[in-house]
Amino acid sequence: PDPLCRALRTKLAAAEGVDTAQILCGNGAADLIYRLALALRPRRALLPAPTFAEYAAALETVDCDVQRFLLREEKDFAVTDGFVDAIDDSTDAVFLVMVQKLLRRCADCGAVLVVDECFLDFLAARDALTAKTVLRDAPNLIILKAFTKLYAMAGVRLGYALCSDTALLDKMRAA
Repeated sequence: PDPLCRALRTKLAAAEGVDTAQILCGNGAADLIYRLALALRPRRALLPAPTFAEYAAALETVDCDVQRFLLREEKDFAVTDGFVDAIDDSTDAVFLVMVQKLLRRCADCGAVLVVDECFLDFLAARDALTAKTVLRDAPNLIILKAFTKLYAMAGVRLGYALCSDTALLDKMRAA
């Protein structure tokens, strides 16, 4: 098999409306999360809580200081301005569902924003909710997607990342 997944990346690029250079395939979304941690080696990352445990596990493998921002049940676990304000110049990465204000704040602070869209395609409004609309103009944005959930491919580890920063994708590939 082609370790660079050229044929798959070509088909994904057409389906996602992005350039093939903006796609990295991996052994599921979790593999891409670990590759990202290895490529970035962030010193400090901000995670909402509760969230997918794999984010913290991957970040901790590179001795990242994981800061958790508690989302409140009484606010329906919604991200508030308090989360946005928790991002500062010491933040290297933020893992969350896409929010325009967050993307701008991360860019201002030099942080990478990771948007996990692995379940997004289950929603009827997926085209309105995807972060792909800003991908071209946001080199600090990484979108994670996976086949496993949408196509009920239990046991098959196949995911991919979208990012306009091809140098970062190269670092992830090398990791």
